[in-house]
Amino acid sequence: MKNILIVDDNPQDRYMLHTFLSGRGYEVTEASDGAEALEKARGEHPDLIISDILMPNMDGFALCREWKRDGRLKDIPFVFYTATYTDPKDEEFALGLGAERFIVKPQDPEYFLRIIEAIFSDHKSGRLVATCEPQRDESAYFREYNEVLIRKLEDKMVQAYETQRRLESEVAEHIRTEGALRESEGKFRSLTRQFHALLDAIPDNITRQSEDLRVIWANRGAAAGLKREATDLVGGYCYTLWHNRTSACGACPVLKTFRTGEPALEIVTTPDGRTWELRSVPVKDAGRVVEVVEIGREITEHRKLEEQLLQAQKMEAVGTLAGGIAHDFNNVLTVIIGFGEMLKLRIAKDPKAVSDVDEILRGAERASVLTRQLLTFARRQIIDLANLDLNEVITGLGKLLRKGTKEDIEIKTSLADRLPTIRADRGQMEQVLMNLTINARDAMQGGGRLVVETRETLLGEDDVKSYPYMKGGRYVVLSVSDTGVGMDEETRNRIFEPFFTTKSPEKGTGLGLAIVYGIVKQHNGFIHVYSEPGRGTTFRIFFPPVDVPADSRTIVAKGIIHGGTETILLAEDDEAIRKLTENILSSYGYKVLAARDGEEAVDIFRWQGDEIAMVLLDVIMPKKGGKQAYDEMVAAVPGLKVLFLSGYSSDAIHDSFVLRSGVPFLQKPFGPGVLARRVREVLDKA
Repeated sequence: MKNILIVDDNPQDRYMLHTFLSGRGYEVTEASDGAEALEKARGEHPDLIISDILMPNMDGFALCREWKRDGRLKDIPFVFYTATYTDPKDEEFALGLGAERFIVKPQDPEYFLRIIEAIFSDHKSGRLVATCEPQRDESAYFREYNEVLIRKLEDKMVQAYETQRRLESEVAEHIRTEGALRESEGKFRSLTRQFHALLDAIPDNITRQSEDLRVIWANRGAAAGLKREATDLVGGYCYTLWHNRTSACGACPVLKTFRTGEPALEIVTTPDGRTWELRSVPVKDAGRVVEVVEIGREITEHRKLEEQLLQAQKMEAVGTLAGGIAHDFNNVLTVIIGFGEMLKLRIAKDPKAVSDVDEILRGAERASVLTRQLLTFARRQIIDLANLDLNEVITGLGKLLRKGTKEDIEIKTSLADRLPTIRADRGQMEQVLMNLTINARDAMQGGGRLVVETRETLLGEDDVKSYPYMKGGRYVVLSVSDTGVGMDEETRNRIFEPFFTTKSPEKGTGLGLAIVYGIVKQHNGFIHVYSEPGRGTTFRIFFPPVDVPADSRTIVAKGIIHGGTETILLAEDDEAIRKLTENILSSYGYKVLAARDGEEAVDIFRWQGDEIAMVLLDVIMPKKGGKQAYDEMVAAVPGLKVLFLSGYSSDAIHDSFVLRSGVPFLQKPFGPGVLARRVREVLDKA
């Protein structure tokens, strides 16, 4: 005998359905709500469940979701049988939870029985398939669940007040008929109970308020937030219960709705620091607002995420600008440094002129450092990744860290044993340490202690909830702490902005921490700052580890720069750099064929490719870029040697063939010696 579990909070409906099904040979079990149904089903394992939707404790939607997530129950057919949720969108949501059927009350008994028999038949033969895959995403479920409840709430509000007006008319017409009055009042109370049951099912804070802001009624969500019973809130003032005030708040949507007769929206912060979105909806009688329904939803975490997104977008915009400026500077500096060094060789017998040129070159070098800093901040600097032991980097930088501080500052290190390797650029890791050390030094004008620590950590779900932009897993943590003056919240929120500084103009550019931020992000890491006024500052940086040993360091002597007589094809769209590069290579004995872009370079290669030993190509050029030009050339002459040049940052070239395949690359700006050495290395490589 098939066992059917029926779930309905209405005893009369349960009785009628029980009697009908048992009379047709089925064994029937009853439950008055979803929670009771789950408990019975897990013990008795029925063959079919028929559930109402609107119920206390756990409604039908929540029951279906839990049913389909339970491995022991999910294959048991689930049928909704409802008189309240009859909208097509309600059916769509119900089937989206995994239910097999959605039946609207009332139904002809024989037709209803045929549906049940068809379900058992299809289930036995394996033809029964849910209309939709059960929803898995929690946020999507709760969003659609709230939409269904709010839609039903709106319908019930309309029904309730239409019924109220109709009942008032009936009462006027049948004032002398006491029985009719009692019947009408009973109908209204029933609708009001359904209306409140719907409100109780919504997790938001919902209250009905009078014009003096007294609470007429509150749902369970509002009471749960205050850890009280809903009935305890009735008669209390809204501003006292939630805002700990003795009078109405300045931005009160309820008062605004009473005044204008229109819905209102306000964003407020409660004394406990949480942010709330408050919506108010008028309830009118004969055009006059008689009460207001207020819906409060906490949006604290949502606002934090919005702020983080805006900050990230701002940093990205500044980074894009910085990358573009750095590219233009690199082209200009290449010309200045290149021609400056060549000029220095020609005037070697004039000490005064050599001294003047040296000053020009020193200024150009400082500008070159600034462009590298801008690219680092923008997370677009070319990086030389290696498998690093962070402890070894810190130890090797020890003397330099000491020189970067003052005698009245004590430096301590606490380095973890067997620290995992990280994949990083050594120079940039050293720059992070130096920048944080200098920042700590400036915060400890009267002396203090600087502590550098390393450790391994595992970030779990709680950490990711606190910092949504982080990912769980293993990390190598670098901490730099000082006992300096600390920072207030306003300063902490701005320290990674480029050019923001609390120092005087002659003592800081405001790029130090922005560069640290850029390096960390470029290495797929995260950085947190912990600081309070008078209590020092701690920077913690999280780097993802790699499960390989650290690389050994090898130092190669540069030696004498040799030239040659080979023919080199040069393609560069910047006329000054093209002329400079041609002069440098010619001075070292090479024959140079110059092109203004990649398209012209390919044309030259077609005619003189047999005599060309290597090509020197700018990556980004009009008409045809360096990569495209090289692809066409190497297709004709496999193994063609190439050296790519660029003043652009790695956002333009990092994902291209250039860096991925390890093809030789030279970053602008460069001097004559650097270019000549790099060209010779490429030509001599087997």
